[in-house]
Amino acid sequence: MNKRDKLHIKDDMPEKTKRLVKIILHYTGGNVTEFSRVINTRQQYVSRVLKPLDGTGNYPRDLSVIEDGMKSNLKDLDFDWYLTGKGTMILSTVDQKNASSVGDNKTIQNLSEALLKANTANQNLVEQNGKILDRILLSLDALVQASLADRAKERSSGAVEHLPLSGKTTPQPLEDQKDK
Repeated sequence: MNKRDKLHIKDDMPEKTKRLVKIILHYTGGNVTEFSRVINTRQQYVSRVLKPLDGTGNYPRDLSVIEDGMKSNLKDLDFDWYLTGKGTMILSTVDQKNASSVGDNKTIQNLSEALLKANTANQNLVEQNGKILDRILLSLDALVQASLADRAKERSSGAVEHLPLSGKTTPQPLEDQKDK
């Protein structure tokens, strides 16, 4: 739209486009640039849907970008009114609280689902870590048992003197020690 053009409803506009013009008039007094900022959408896109396509006289039908911006940024707008024309453009305070409550419930549901997934992942990690720990303990037990068995063999054969594991001396054959 040209800045010199005054925003107004035209008879040949589709009903949703007429309601869009009413919304722009309500929120920004008809200032398309300001409305675009409010709904976080490019001004050129909003301007384009407010006038007929070149040569056809038909208005653009895809308003999804504008609709997404309105849903996200115009919390007091009754979006059902925009879609159907039924009801009032602006939600009452009670309706706003209900709409907010629905949004809060969806947020809570999303957070609950994410928490459940994280909890399940944590349980899987705990199980995996437990299995790894069990394998480490079994291996360690087998090493200790093998070491004890080796030491018992050495003692029973009388070939090597028993020394503590923490000792820094090398085991000496018993025959050499008897000669001393």
